[in-house]
Amino acid sequence: MKRMNIVWGILLIGIGVITLMQTMGVIAGGLGFVWAFVFVAVGATFLWTFITDRSRWWALIPAFVLLSLAATAFLEGALPETSGRWTGAVFMGGLSLSFWAVYLVRRDYWWAI
Repeated sequence: MKRMNIVWGILLIGIGVITLMQTMGVIAGGLGFVWAFVFVAVGATFLWTFITDRSRWWALIPAFVLLSLAATAFLEGALPETSGRWTGAVFMGGLSLSFWAVYLVRRDYWWAI
């Protein structure tokens, strides 16, 4: 268990360093598709967590949020001229979809809508 904590710590520090380098201009563009892939991988992991155990309804919220972030990162990379018009709507739609999914899975959790 302790070894996995070290791996996760190193992974998070690495992602932070890459993000900082991209923000400071050391790494020039082209990382939109990489971030889209990372968000899809992590979002799919949360979705798989819910699929394997339906009692873990909470995993739907980060799953849909991360998948919508992946869609916005993909739009930024694939269609840069139109991405400014659609990225906000795509992200907010994914955020909304996450809470609707929680409500559809657990009808007694009416707070989700």
